[in-house]
Amino acid sequence: MRLIILFVCCSLVSTISNATDTDRIHKFINFIVDNTELEYNGETVPSIHFATHEEMCAVLYTNPPSDCNIAGYYNDDLNQIWIATSPTKHMVAEGFQDVVLVHELVHFLQKVNGVYETIECRKALERDAFAIQEQFVDEAGLPERQKPDPLFSLIVSACHPQGLPMWLHQ
Repeated sequence: MRLIILFVCCSLVSTISNATDTDRIHKFINFIVDNTELEYNGETVPSIHFATHEEMCAVLYTNPPSDCNIAGYYNDDLNQIWIATSPTKHMVAEGFQDVVLVHELVHFLQKVNGVYETIECRKALERDAFAIQEQFVDEAGLPERQKPDPLFSLIVSACHPQGLPMWLHQ
């Protein structure tokens, strides 16, 4: 009897958590839609998953760099958002998961709006995601450290390294 009660209890908590996640996702999608030209027309929202920095780096890199420090990513093939279980070394805990979720939801909306097919290179997708991330941090009153570093943003969103200052090529 205890096993059945435990199962019912845990199933209920899981359902409530999923409903809360769906509400948060739609709230953030509305924020993105209100502040960009991206549209949302009821497409299936991504599932949300959590992993350590090391686990995500092992998925994203054949040979992960020793200082691999990823906040999250959107897997467009599986329609999944992965978020680190702890902040990156440049971010803080307060609002971390929400900030990463907003950033990755931009990529989801870019995918369903066909931006992937019109963009110069995949790296350029980061420009809009970083801009919305910064706006979200400001409007939510979150710590400044949740904003993307401007130099980092420039480097990771550049399609052509030759467009960057020479000192960045070294």
